[in-house]
Amino acid sequence: MTSPMEIRPVAGAVVVSWDQGGRSAPTTIDDTNSGFNVSAGVMAVAFHKKFISATKAKHILVRTDQVDGDWEGGNFSDDDRLLFTDSQSQKDGPIVIEFVSAADLTTPVAVAAAGAQLQTFFDGEFTGVIRAIGTSGAVFEFRRRGDSNANRDGSAVFLGATSDGPAEIVRIEFLTTNIVNDGHARFDKRGFAINQLSVVP
Repeated sequence: MTSPMEIRPVAGAVVVSWDQGGRSAPTTIDDTNSGFNVSAGVMAVAFHKKFISATKAKHILVRTDQVDGDWEGGNFSDDDRLLFTDSQSQKDGPIVIEFVSAADLTTPVAVAAAGAQLQTFFDGEFTGVIRAIGTSGAVFEFRRRGDSNANRDGSAVFLGATSDGPAEIVRIEFLTTNIVNDGHARFDKRGFAINQLSVVP
C-alpha cells in the first residue's frame, strides 16, 4: 500500500505548521481547534488517541516550540513548531492525523505522502513508529530508531509514508516504543512530540 518516505524535503510537499491560526505556544489542541489547513479543500485533523477508553475519548495535545514552554533544548530545529503528547501513561496512544474534506471535516480525503520528525520528551534511545492507513483500510507500519537529545540541530528522526500509486493515505499515526536490552520493544511512556507535517496532497 505505502512505502517508507526517507528523503526530506519531499518534492511537492506542503508544510503544515502547527501554529496556524494564531496557535501560539503553549496552546491546548482539543476538539475545538484540531483542524489544520493542508491545501484547497483538505484539512488535517490532529488528536492524541487513548489506547483504552470505553467512551473513545481523546486526550489533548499541546502546541509548543522547541525553545519555549515544555520542550526546551530538544533535537528538533529551534524554529520548529511542535505537537506534544504531554504526560504519557500505559493508556495513552499515538498522535493521530486524519485527512478530511474542509467542507465537513468528516469525509476522508486521500493524500500521496505524509511525514514528520519525532523525538521523546526525555533523552535516550527509542523506536519511532508511523502507521499509514489507506482508503481500503490497509495499514502500513514503518519503524526507525532514534536518539532523543538536546543538540538542537534538526536531527530528530523523520518518519513518513508515501503511496506507491495514486494518493491513498487517509490517516497516519505516530507513536514511540522503548528499546530494551533483549531487543524487544515495549510502549514508551516518556511522551513525545512531532514537528511540522510534510504532506503531498
